[in-house]
Amino acid sequence: MNAPNIGLIPESDVLSQSKLSEATNFSERFQARYLPQTATNLTKFYNAQLSQGLKLLQAQFPDSNIIEFDLFALEKAVVASPASFGFSEIDLACANIFTGGPINDPTFVCPGFLYFDEIHPTTKGHSVIAQGLLEAIQDDD
Repeated sequence: MNAPNIGLIPESDVLSQSKLSEATNFSERFQARYLPQTATNLTKFYNAQLSQGLKLLQAQFPDSNIIEFDLFALEKAVVASPASFGFSEIDLACANIFTGGPINDPTFVCPGFLYFDEIHPTTKGHSVIAQGLLEAIQDDD
């Protein structure tokens, strides 16, 4: 499984806004403003390296069955059509852990949210990923 688009997680926007408010010169403002895009580019680079490594492994071990699951593409599909995956909020975190403190209520739920906190998917988000993984495995049979 490759990495999701780190530039799309709420934490990227939180960091970008924080760095932008602290910026004292053009270079710092530029870096802060483009932090989400930089994170996206780094994710693409990482995923390309991973894909290349998996191809090398497959070549080294031709009898193995390596399935490359594209989480980056799945996240792109969710963002393009959130309602078709059961989401109504894809940009914000349900619970702002980094800015709002811990959540201790075990009944805390986040209907419609893709992200529970600034980094992690909700249970529904994990369910969509699991379904995608299951389909990838079944399609490979």
